[in-house]
Amino acid sequence: MISKNKYIDIIANDTNSTIGDYASHLLSSVNKIVNVYHNHDKQLWLSFNVERDHTIILVSKYGKNKHLLRVVDILKERKIPFLVITSKQAKELSLKTPYVLYGIIHEEFESLKDMIFYISLKYIFDLFYTILISNDLKHSKELDNLYGHIFNQES
Repeated sequence: MISKNKYIDIIANDTNSTIGDYASHLLSSVNKIVNVYHNHDKQLWLSFNVERDHTIILVSKYGKNKHLLRVVDILKERKIPFLVITSKQAKELSLKTPYVLYGIIHEEFESLKDMIFYISLKYIFDLFYTILISNDLKHSKELDNLYGHIFNQES
């Protein structure tokens, strides 16, 4: 889904949306148009209006947020395919789509469990980027050279 579609929409809240912004920057360099939706109102409007030529990535650590679950239900009802990145503890959320990637949470490390999930989330987005850049390395190098040339002129 990610390599096929030009448009990627990331639905996430709080720190997950900040990591989504990081992913947006990376994926923009491999010819993707990426938006991060962290505002509840925009998340809902996206679920009503998104087209099938978009890849939707929904990120939720525990999958308990009622608003995000409602957004998922709308996407399912509209038959819009989407990918969920969550933890193994988010059973209700992960059952709503066949496309689930799991971030890591170690409950035994109370003070580190959030950070471990965020590191694994960043890693998953890094993997997406690595796969996409390797699919068309020549084009990626051309874009990077053009970006570097323009950026250096402006500096």
